[in-house]
Amino acid sequence: MDTRTLAIRFMLIPQLVAGKQIYMKNFIRSDGYAQFVVLDANNFSNVLADFYFYVGDRGIYPSNANFIRQITLCQAVKNFLNGAYMNNAQFSQAYLYSSSGYAPVSSANTTTRRGVFGTNSTNVNQVSVNSYTQWDSESVNIHFY
Repeated sequence: MDTRTLAIRFMLIPQLVAGKQIYMKNFIRSDGYAQFVVLDANNFSNVLADFYFYVGDRGIYPSNANFIRQITLCQAVKNFLNGAYMNNAQFSQAYLYSSSGYAPVSSANTTTRRGVFGTNSTNVNQVSVNSYTQWDSESVNIHFY
């Protein structure tokens, strides 16, 4: 999944403002498309965004797809000193769903990639974790200056 496309799409959703609570649903469809839906957390019938793009040409289908979840500021130009920031970015109560049911995100249904990420030892320090419950919730700050 192209994170630049995802970041660009978020910039085009005027309802996404500081403090807005949303519900995000992303999945790989059987036809090889990745679909991403953003819903108003207070009213699931209010769809803020619904878009998809083809990933089947990369051999990605429901049987082999992996998603990496992290709160981050994505930029196509990779400028980590542009003054952008995000304080107290949070997700909570994360669940994984399948055709056979659902479960909270845990060590039993995910890989071990979690925590602070960066592209090198300098910009990884621009991310600070305020709090987390391992696997299913997190609050972070990211400062690009």
